[in-house]
Amino acid sequence: ASRSLLKEEAFSPVLAEVPLDVPNAEDDPIDYLNRAVEFADRELFGSLTACVTIPDKARRRNAEAFEETVASMPFGTVGINVWPLYGHSMAQLRWGAHPTRAGESGAGAPRKAGGGRDG
Repeated sequence: ASRSLLKEEAFSPVLAEVPLDVPNAEDDPIDYLNRAVEFADRELFGSLTACVTIPDKARRRNAEAFEETVASMPFGTVGINVWPLYGHSMAQLRWGAHPTRAGESGAGAPRKAGGGRDG
């Protein structure tokens, strides 16, 4: 993927495939996920949303490690096998950048989908 695709905010859905060299990815999906999260944190602009696609069988087999990894991801909304923008339309969820990175993308006070502010 080109550098601009990774570092410039697009105001539309974008899907880019970036191969990661993880030798045992099929045997250890959590290692692959951790490396993908490290790559995203280091190389991608913004922290509004992220999407993780994982086969249900691999997710169940590694449930505890998977949940820990997802909880540590520095993104405001993380979709698991679902488009993360769905979080925007759910009134009970907050919408905004990850609190530690709010100066990048999704800047401003986090809000509820109905327009109300958190806090």
